[in-house]
Order: sequence, then C-alpha cells, then structure tokens
Amino acid sequence: MAPVKRSKTDVSNAKRLKPDPMLEGVTASIELSSLPVGVKTMLLQLAPLSLSTPADKRHDFQRKVVDMVGEIVVQVQRTMKKDIDAKEEAASERSRARNELLSVVRHAEVSKVEKVSASDALATSLADITKSLVDKKLDWQVAQEDQRVADTKHAADVAVAESLAAGVEAHLVPILAGATDRKDAEAHFQALMPFISSLEIDLSLSSALKTSCTKPCAERSAFDKLVVQELESALRSHLDTLQGAVSSGISGLASRAAAVDATRQEHDTLDEKHQAAHAASVIAQKLADEAGDTLSAAQTAIAKFDAEHADAERELAKTKGEYDNFLVWNVECYTKLKEKTSGRSVDTVIADVSKISEPIQEDPVMPSSGVIGA
Repeated sequence: MAPVKRSKTDVSNAKRLKPDPMLEGVTASIELSSLPVGVKTMLLQLAPLSLSTPADKRHDFQRKVVDMVGEIVVQVQRTMKKDIDAKEEAASERSRARNELLSVVRHAEVSKVEKVSASDALATSLADITKSLVDKKLDWQVAQEDQRVADTKHAADVAVAESLAAGVEAHLVPILAGATDRKDAEAHFQALMPFISSLEIDLSLSSALKTSCTKPCAERSAFDKLVVQELESALRSHLDTLQGAVSSGISGLASRAAAVDATRQEHDTLDEKHQAAHAASVIAQKLADEAGDTLSAAQTAIAKFDAEHADAERELAKTKGEYDNFLVWNVECYTKLKEKTSGRSVDTVIADVSKISEPIQEDPVMPSSGVIGA
C-alpha cells in the first residue's frame, strides 16, 4: 500500500502547533481549577490547539473551548480573590483578638503588682509580729524564772521561820527556865545549834554558850544569865526578821503571779495575731503566685498568637503575591492568545509576551498539590 502523503494543511498546522510560551500560563490556570480530572485532561488537550489558532481562523468548537478556558481563568481569579478576602478578614479578626489578649496581659500585670505588693506588706507585718512574739516569749520566760526564784526563796523563808519558831518554843524556853537536868539541857542546846550558827553573837559570849545554857538556873552566874539572855535576844530578833520577810513576801507571791499571767496573756494574744498574720501571708503569697502564673499564661498565649499571626501574615502575603502573578502572567497569557489574529506572526506574539510585567515571585503561578474550588 502506498504511503499516505501529508497535505499542505497538515504541515501548516504542525508548524503552527509548535510550543507557544504563553500556553504554559493558560494550562497552569486549567490545572489550578477544580474541574473533574477528565474535564481537565480534555481541556489540556483542546486548549493549546484552540488558542494557538488565530481568533479569525477558529471554528465554532474552538471558540467554545477558548471561551470555556476564559471562564476557568475568571473562576480561578475570583476564587483566589475570595481566598485573599477571607484571609484579610481573618487578619482583622486576629487584630481584634490580639487587642483582647493584650488587655488580658495588662490586667494580669496590674493584678500581679497588686497581689505581690499585698503579699510583701503582709510578709513585713508578719515579720514584725514574729519579732514581738519572740520578745514577749522571752519576757514571759524571764517573769517565770523571777517568780520561781522569788517563790522558792519565800518558801525557804517560811520553812526557816517556822522551824526557828518551833525550835524556840521547844528548846529555848526549857533552857531559859533552867529546870531540866544537864543532860536534857545539852540536848536542847544541840537542837538549837543549827540556828545559833547563823547568829552574830559576840565571840566572848559565844564561847560560853554551851556552859551557860546547860546549867540549872540556881547555878547560873550573872555572866551565865547574860549569855542566855543574849542568845534569847539574838534568836528572837532573827525570828522577827524571818517572820517579817515572810509577811512582806506574801504580797510578792500575788504580784509575781499576776505579772506572769499578764505576760502570758500578752504572749497568747500575740500568738493568735501571729497565727492569723501567718495564715493571711500564706494566702496572699498563694494569690501572688497565682497572679504570676496567670500573667505567664497570658504572655505565653500572646507570644503563641503572635507567632501564628506572623505565619498567617506571611501566608497572606504569599497568596497576594500569587494572585498578582496570576493577573500579570496567567490572565495576560490567556488574553494575548485569545485576541491573537492571523495577521500577527509568532515572533510578534512572543514579543508581546516579553512585554508582560515580570511576576513578583520568580516562577509563574503553577498548580500546586491542591486545586482551587469552582
């Protein structure tokens, strides 16, 4: 079978279908649309031939394809603009939300300052009360010790006075009477010796005490009688002194007890005040800590918000850049190809492409992993 010869028309079409640099912008627009895969595939096959054919040479079907591609370009443009509008509205909402977060931060800062100030004031008050309590406890201990020492001395004075009074009655009186025999007299004298040893008696008399006191009255000389009288006088004087000390010490018992009790009451009052101040200080410190946590949380929230806001702003700027690029490249490519006539050579069309403004980003808007909704 003889080979089929290609017609001049086929050769001419083949020449015209050589790659057009503006077709890339059009096919990219088709790829960006949300058309079904089958429809996209069909248009990607039909669009290059239809758009490469000059406007005055296109048949009805090609014109419909060109119009359909134009609708897709407009639809993609509107979808991109709608996306920008939504992101700008979201940016406005974020600005309002940030103002609210800033208000929360400022309120938290004021609250923390107030809570910390109140906590510091209560801590200072607690320190003052604690010092007063410690000082009062020391005063109480000193008062108790003074009471113990003085009461012990008073009890000792009472015991000595009672013992001396009993000794005078039991042993001095018989000696003064001188009616007992010498042996009994010596026993009475020995019983008085613990009291006599503490007396201040003239040495010349004290050496004769035993002899003079153990003699019967009938045998006592004038000197003996003087010695016995001196002993009686010294013992009774000492007894009077002891009894006077006991009498004066009775009032001291009550006054010391009252002083100790008053100091104890003051201590107890301060202790209650200290407990209340401590509880208040603990609560105030807790509130200050909570205020600090609230402020930290608010600051963290706004820091996170700012980071997310910055990402969103970058995304918005990127979207705007893609939109601008789409207008200056994809839309212009479609417009140039749509309006191309048979009177314009391919070189003229290519020259028109070079006049299109350079897009903001390096590459023209190309379809990404996602597509733009219809």
